[in-house]
Amino acid sequence: MVVIFGTGVKGKIILDNLHFYMKCFNLNTKCEIVYCDNDKNKWGNKIHGEYNVISPCELSKLNNFMDIYVIIASYWVDEIAFQLKSMNFNKIYYIDDNGNINSYDINGTNYELIVQKFKSDYKYQEKFKIAYGFSELYRHIVKLNYINKIESDELIFGFSKHLYHFKNKHLNQRCFILGNGNSLNLIDISKLKYEITFGSNQVYKAFKDWGFNTLYYCLYDKLVASQILYDVFSEINSNTIKLLPFDIAYIYNMSEWDNIIPFNAFYEDVFITRNFSLEPWALYPGCTVTYILIQIAAIMGCNPIYLIGVDNNYYFSDNIKTYDGFIINENSNNYFIKNYSNNLLVHKPVPETVEASYKLAYEILNQNGIKLYNASPNPNIKYLPSVDFNALFK
Repeated sequence: MVVIFGTGVKGKIILDNLHFYMKCFNLNTKCEIVYCDNDKNKWGNKIHGEYNVISPCELSKLNNFMDIYVIIASYWVDEIAFQLKSMNFNKIYYIDDNGNINSYDINGTNYELIVQKFKSDYKYQEKFKIAYGFSELYRHIVKLNYINKIESDELIFGFSKHLYHFKNKHLNQRCFILGNGNSLNLIDISKLKYEITFGSNQVYKAFKDWGFNTLYYCLYDKLVASQILYDVFSEINSNTIKLLPFDIAYIYNMSEWDNIIPFNAFYEDVFITRNFSLEPWALYPGCTVTYILIQIAAIMGCNPIYLIGVDNNYYFSDNIKTYDGFIINENSNNYFIKNYSNNLLVHKPVPETVEASYKLAYEILNQNGIKLYNASPNPNIKYLPSVDFNALFK
């Protein structure tokens, strides 16, 4: 199969010269051809009279059982190549300004350009401006609904379920929030199969080996989401409840996806811990997605809350690649599975800020009668009381 990623002018140019390009791949000219695009409004339609336009999620699923060549037909070559890499594609091509076809070398990715474009998008691009504006409006609607005890499944920006529907859902039930640290390998994870569990980021890569998904899954960081989102949702069981910031869910048109629960998160400065929320209309950053999950677990009424695999230990080589405050996360030793980082572009961890976040969470939860413990082996967070994981199952 040949997939043309992009439905604009370049996509038409590629189609007009497709016989030539297919010869470059030694493919039969009768090989199936489809288009793919990130624009939800184009999914399910036909282009140029006969070619189906599919979503990246559909494309990711096809990659599991078909040999696929993807030709990028867009100005955003690096970004789309990064997206395709996160979906485990390796036959990625693009057309240069001279009309020549080139194999995309993912190891030669222009990370500086991606950072530059990401920061530009983050601050100025129209879709983010609109999302932020709607996010403020969404926050007010959710707050009013919660205060006025409106429990209906009315659509708010296309979403029927919201975090306030989960307020006290697990009242006085214990839960486990899984970090992705190395110490996760030191516990018997099967003991959590029937517990209330929260996972995040690339924990989904272990679900198949574990034989179960976490009950809840959260993806909070926009930069990480831009690289792994479609891979995540092609891999995670549809029954898993996915918790996403409203603006991510809105930008990626996820209102029709299974079990998406948006929440509002402040993004003024993700590296400063200002507050901790016990109410479902807004959450606060704390330099780690685990801080978001602690707030969500408390809002759901969980008590006590146990952290596991939360090590807050990071080791980076002296020659680590850095790009304007971001890093290429190459050190798999920081995580519980070797292919966890997969050379993702990420914010560099700030352990001291993370520790301050956990300290604030502990203090506020303790004031409200909610217990927070670190059940990770060899814990490295001095402000949290530790418990023995195995002792919890006796």
